Amino acid sequence: MIVLSCGVNCQLKFGVDESNALRDKIVEIIGDGEPRNSVRLISDNKSGFDAVKIAFDYKITVVLDGHEFKPGSNRFNLGVTLLPFAKNEVEEKEAIDLVVTSSHHLCPERMSEVSLIDEVRSRTCNQFHTRIAEAIKNHLNAKKNAVSLAHNFYTKNDNITETNIDLCQERLCLDRFPGIHIVVTPPGTGKTTNCLIPTFDEAGNNGMHPIFLNPSRAFTNSLYHDQDERHYHTDITKNETGVYGVSLSILYRKKYKHIRDKCQVLIIDEFEDVFNLMHSELGMRVSVDEYIERMDNFKKIIADASTVVIADAFLSQDSFDFISNLATLSNKKMFVYRSSKPRNMPEIFITTKPDIINKINERASSGKKCIVFSDEAHNAKKSNVNVLVNAINTPKKILIDADTARKFPNGAINKNVSSKLVSIFTPVVKNGFSFTDKDLTFTAIFSNGLVQPNDIMQFVHRARNANNAFLALLGGKNRVYKNSDHIITELVMSALGCDYSIERLHEYCHNPTLMHMVNRLFIQHKLCLDYNFTLLTMLEQQGYKISYLLPELKNSDKKMLELAELKTEEERIFGLLNRSEFYAKEALDIERFYGEKLSEELIRFDDRGNTRRIITNNIPLYKCTDDSNSQESVTFAMIRSLANELNLSGNYSFSGYEADKFLAWIENGKFKFGHELIAVKKFFNKDYFIIPSKRGIPIRFLESFLNKNFGYKTDSSKPKNYYRDGPGSVRSKRAVKIAYLPNDISYWLTKKLASQ
Repeated sequence: MIVLSCGVNCQLKFGVDESNALRDKIVEIIGDGEPRNSVRLISDNKSGFDAVKIAFDYKITVVLDGHEFKPGSNRFNLGVTLLPFAKNEVEEKEAIDLVVTSSHHLCPERMSEVSLIDEVRSRTCNQFHTRIAEAIKNHLNAKKNAVSLAHNFYTKNDNITETNIDLCQERLCLDRFPGIHIVVTPPGTGKTTNCLIPTFDEAGNNGMHPIFLNPSRAFTNSLYHDQDERHYHTDITKNETGVYGVSLSILYRKKYKHIRDKCQVLIIDEFEDVFNLMHSELGMRVSVDEYIERMDNFKKIIADASTVVIADAFLSQDSFDFISNLATLSNKKMFVYRSSKPRNMPEIFITTKPDIINKINERASSGKKCIVFSDEAHNAKKSNVNVLVNAINTPKKILIDADTARKFPNGAINKNVSSKLVSIFTPVVKNGFSFTDKDLTFTAIFSNGLVQPNDIMQFVHRARNANNAFLALLGGKNRVYKNSDHIITELVMSALGCDYSIERLHEYCHNPTLMHMVNRLFIQHKLCLDYNFTLLTMLEQQGYKISYLLPELKNSDKKMLELAELKTEEERIFGLLNRSEFYAKEALDIERFYGEKLSEELIRFDDRGNTRRIITNNIPLYKCTDDSNSQESVTFAMIRSLANELNLSGNYSFSGYEADKFLAWIENGKFKFGHELIAVKKFFNKDYFIIPSKRGIPIRFLESFLNKNFGYKTDSSKPKNYYRDGPGSVRSKRAVKIAYLPNDISYWLTKKLASQ
């Protein structure tokens, strides 16, 4: 027996076989506005297992034999809490599975494997210790083995020659050993400076028309002095000694076709980044057919060149298999070079953002240098990069992002770093840069989960003399998972627009080039799903020692961040109003959208573009014209279908019934696009909408969804004549939610519709 208590006089009894009815009643009570902290489940130990599970799901209090508590905030704690109440082997297994399958969220992010098992043992009975310890080890090992393929590879081929080399003294003998050469030495071993650049120079001097590809303009500018005639931005029609530069430009622009046709030596540095950029092109509105053509051309360049050199410290199994297949098809020998020297890896200290900032300020105040990396772009909406800059006290600091890095000639970045106490970088320097200043021994990294995990590993080694690195894990959770079917459908629909059809989709699903791309994106997405686990596992597998600091957040730390955020927002508003170089485009975008001169009031109303997004989302609800030719046609079609499903209009009334219907539509519904019906769940993700994380209370989920995506405010009406019988209870009236567009949003929506 479980008793549901809410309010002063409401106590409802539920039998052991009435858990679904109990859940429905909890959803109804909370959906009608009852505060969670007033809702309790009262049970004896016999029904404790079910009571704890239900209390956990709805974040309410459970009372067992007079002891009142809330179950843990995560599945790991839930499993530990459930074990004492398990009445049979089935329930024991369920509880243990909860502990085991969520263990990777704690290890290695918060503690080591040994510490985790010790923690479990301290909180459970002896009878479970061996089972849990073994299960945790097996679970973590399986996930770690999968991660290893993302930054390492296995040759499994006797025809491949593997060699250990010292890149400080050796170079590749391409004239004697044509084929595909793969250099996978760790960062800091000199592969670019001591191997790739001399190889490129030698090939050019020998008339082999070499091409040296890399992933970015900043990387390109770091290779040679800024007047080098082989730079891809020079007049390369006169150049017979090769070309170096950004991969996408050299591979695809007509300007470089004559060099591609003559190329005998192809060098690709940071292959993973280059390959990822090529795959991302389809998402940048490149047609499907053009993408396939580009990838086929890339394969042809590798096949036609007599010698190919590929370098990446963290080459993945997928990339190696791709290269290996091309080597087989083009009848090329393969050579793999690994480092002959063991490398001392910096120790990684996991800590908090305020702790790192405090450490930086302490060092800077005593004249000691620091290098700081953030995976956020400087121009990202609500980027914390400027907050970080403002929280650092010293005036001797510099922020280097993509724009500033491109403007610096060769060597200028290093000079600026040497002259400052604190140098802050966005992802622009994740590879291709070496900072050799002997005083630069402190590295700090802020990870928000916005780049691939192995990119963070690249940051660790940029300061070559740092013997440790401080890492703050600020994001990487609650990712929306996309399977292969979702990815291919999304890509093809996005690229084809109104020309999309199921038949075209099936046609592309049989194209090996496109399907390899889909598989590649699927692997990347899967790695980011458990981002922090993947990142730290990679670091462990590369030989880093991980230690844990994680100090408590102090009031002074909170105040420091609040002041930095306030200053950042003030600077942003000032930059927009004065149309400074960095904010000029955003200022123009705001004015064009609203059709009004920029003001501080308009900037705050815009909320960093969030209000524009909300107004744009509302347009399909009121606009009846055919938008099938627009790039947003898929989104528009889906929003219209959503509106029809909910009967959504200016003032929208809903109760739990409509909310339940909405969630069912998400899981099983379809929306019409052209002549096709598309499954909602293939598109109902964060690419199109902001999705509330909790779905346990449908009416709260719908309320939050309407607010975040359409700007609706919600009020509760007076109780209406909605009745539902609960076991052992009398009928009770239910409140109805009234959702409406605020006047300010409605005003701009009307104005926007009138202008179209």
